[in-house]
Amino acid sequence: MAGSAQSPLRLAIVGQGVAGVEVALALKKRLDGLVSAGARAGGGVKIHLVGRSSALVPERGKMARILVEKVLSRQGITHHSAFDVVAVADKELVATDGRTARRR
Repeated sequence: MAGSAQSPLRLAIVGQGVAGVEVALALKKRLDGLVSAGARAGGGVKIHLVGRSSALVPERGKMARILVEKVLSRQGITHHSAFDVVAVADKELVATDGRTARRR
């Protein structure tokens, strides 16, 4: 089973367009059913959607963005905008401006 007995399974998806959103939602649904009861008690599956744009699904209109944001929020998927990932080092995402996002 995925995830340890007491800690959540944490994943980051780089890309906040339609495809990234679809992958995030599919993984959340699939993995929620696979984690152990202990991992669920510890937070279950935590998915983070990361992208360079300041807006979620930037290729779509304002109403689509609002609807997608609501769906992600209901599913517990966190969105991190304006984070242009250029590397992954030691379980840490690195942005072009030097910022990092560490798996916790």
